[in-house]
Amino acid sequence: MRSGLLTLLLCLASAPAALAQAADAPFDQLSDGQKEQLRGQLEKFKSLPPQEQVRIRENLKRFQQMTPQEQSQVRANYQAFKALPPAEQQRIRQAYVHFQSMTPEAREGLRERLQKIMNIQDPERRTKMLENLERWLKMTPEERERFREEAKDRREDREEKHHHKD
Repeated sequence: MRSGLLTLLLCLASAPAALAQAADAPFDQLSDGQKEQLRGQLEKFKSLPPQEQVRIRENLKRFQQMTPQEQSQVRANYQAFKALPPAEQQRIRQAYVHFQSMTPEAREGLRERLQKIMNIQDPERRTKMLENLERWLKMTPEERERFREEAKDRREDREEKHHHKD
């Protein structure tokens, strides 16, 4: 039977392979290294602010409600993330923090735009659209407003030129 503490610690450690294999073993059957790893994660967890502990517990609850396939995908994503260079990991973390700071409506709009982009069949066009979206997300609200105004001006100029050709 899986102990709640062991499951929590597995989630805290984002379930690396060695700990994931230990998930079904009683604590006393774990290797000394696994036990030490779990103890370290527990201490790390206890040192977190209460709101962070609540967030982690909520994430654990969501993780436990996932299918085994979904849990495997989460583990694989974590391993892929850890394999990235530190600068890329930091960029992803910053994008995530930005995403979390968005309103629910803005997050949903971003999800919809991303889904549309991912459905683009042409890989070059899809890559270009993703790069444009990334640039947009890095802009400040003022830069976005300036971009919108400039784009509007360009559209109006094109329409005016097109109108004069007729």
